[in-house]
Amino acid sequence: MDDFITVHGTGISIAATTTSGTTSRVAIPTTVGGFAPRFVRVAATAPVYVRFGNATVVAALTDTLMPGYTAEIFKVHGQGYVAAICATGTATVSIVPLEDAG
Repeated sequence: MDDFITVHGTGISIAATTTSGTTSRVAIPTTVGGFAPRFVRVAATAPVYVRFGNATVVAALTDTLMPGYTAEIFKVHGQGYVAAICATGTATVSIVPLEDAG
């Protein structure tokens, strides 16, 4: 029963758009203990492309595609920011810090 992931902090949301050459970027939220998470859960209200990296990370339409109204878990240890962009329209992207029980 130790192979599970738990929510370890308050999530944040960013607004992703199709603005030419512009991506939305935000710092990955810390855990309740103030530590950088090893994993995050990302969900979006419409299809978005996401990329993880440092304070200058920029998402492109060739990055990881997140289908709308789905959630994915990403290992982000060592990454401090997430960026997102839409191919069309706009989307709200939710990022929640997670930790594994092990």
